[in-house]
This record gives sequence, C-alpha cells and structure tokens, in this order.
Amino acid sequence: MLTTRKVLQYIKGTNNFGIFFPKGGKKTAFYIDADWAKDLDKQKSTIGLIFKFHNCPVLWSNQLQLTIALSTAEVEYRALTNAT
Repeated sequence: MLTTRKVLQYIKGTNNFGIFFPKGGKKTAFYIDADWAKDLDKQKSTIGLIFKFHNCPVLWSNQLQLTIALSTAEVEYRALTNAT
C-alpha cells in the first residue's frame, strides 16, 4: 500500500518529467478513415482514427464496426459518428 510519504517522494523525483509540445504548426488534427467490408468472414468494416495535439498523437483507435454497412458512404458516416 502506498503511503503519502512515498507518493510525495515520487512527485518530487519526477518534477522535470512532462510532454514536449513544439512551437508553431497545427495545434490539433483529427484523422478518420474506414474501409468497407474488409473483414471477409463477418462482412464488417474497420474504422481507424488518430487525434494529434501539437503534432503529437494523443488518441488512436482501430476497431470493427458493430453492424454491417451497405455502402462506402455509410461506413464513412458511421466512422465520423463513432469518432465524435
């Protein structure tokens, strides 16, 4: 079990750690893509997304959709809906 003293020692020892965000460039970027029924067994589509903050990836995901889409446009719309 962690004691308060150990937690404070850890915080004191990691004071200079952090995330570097470079100056300039795009502040945020969000990329989404989907394919239509590439899973040949289940006929489901794959969604991929990445969120960048100051050109550093913060969030990323790759998953199969839960339902079967009937068109490429529907897949892209569902990917956008899932991402938001």
